[in-house]
Amino acid sequence: MTVVARALVSTAPQLLKPELNPAYGGLVNGLQAVEVDFKKLGVERIVYWSTQWISVLGQMFQAGSDLTGTHVDENWHESCELPFHFRVDQKLAAELCAGAAKAGFPGQCIDYRDFPVDTATIIADRFLNPDKIPVTMVACNVYCDNEKTKSLASELFKILEARKEKIAIVAVSLLSTSYHTSTIDLREDAIRGDEENAFVANFVRAVSSADWITLSKTIAHDGAKIRTDMGLKALSWLEGTMPAGRFSQPWNVLVTGPLYGASGIVAQL
Repeated sequence: MTVVARALVSTAPQLLKPELNPAYGGLVNGLQAVEVDFKKLGVERIVYWSTQWISVLGQMFQAGSDLTGTHVDENWHESCELPFHFRVDQKLAAELCAGAAKAGFPGQCIDYRDFPVDTATIIADRFLNPDKIPVTMVACNVYCDNEKTKSLASELFKILEARKEKIAIVAVSLLSTSYHTSTIDLREDAIRGDEENAFVANFVRAVSSADWITLSKTIAHDGAKIRTDMGLKALSWLEGTMPAGRFSQPWNVLVTGPLYGASGIVAQL
C-alpha cells in the first residue's frame, strides 16, 4: 500500500512552550512519537488536511512553488510569529485537483509566494516533518458536509494509492473548540467545560476499542452539546482515506490535552 500512515493531530502556538504546562509537553511528545513512526515507515510524502485552512471558492490544493514566509497567528499575534518553509509536491497537488474536479469537486491549485499557511499546519509540520520531505495540503471546504468530505477523500485516496511513494495522511483538527474567552495563566490551562471533558473521554474510549457504533452515538448526542471543530469533518476525511471507506481497527490514542481551553488529541490510525 502507498498510504502507510494516518494520524489525527491537534496543534496551537501553546505547544511551542511545552515547559509551561505538562499537558503541552504531553501533546508535543505525542507529535514527536508520530514523527519517529513516520521515519520508521519511510514516509516520503505528507498530505495535510486542516480545519484551519478554509476553502469557500471550490476545493483548494496547495501547490506553492516557493512556500516560504513568516505567519503571524490571528489570535496570539502579539507573541507568535511563525517562520515557515514547505517543499510542496506540485505534481501531486495538480493530480489531486484534477481528480477532485472529475469527481464533482471543482477547485484550484494555489501557488503564490508568502501564502498565509494556517497556524495549525505550520506547527504540525514543524513537529512531524523536521527533515522537510515534500508535502501537499488540502483545504477544508466549508460547503462540503461530512458525507461530501468523506466522498472527496475517497476519490483522492484512489489517486494517492496509485503513486509509488510512501504517503502519510494527516488530519489537523481539534476535538472541541471551547476556548477560554479571557487571558489565562498557561500553567493552569485545562479543557474548558465538564461536557467537553466527558466528550473527549467517551471519544477516546470508543476509538481505542473500535466501537464505531458508540462513537457515532457519542458524536451525534454529546457532540451536539459542545463546539466541535468543523463538525469533526476530520473524521470523515480520514474515514474516506481508509481502504474499505470506513474505520475498522482501533486507534492508538497517544495523548489528549488542552489548548487554551479547547481539546486536542494526537492519535494514529
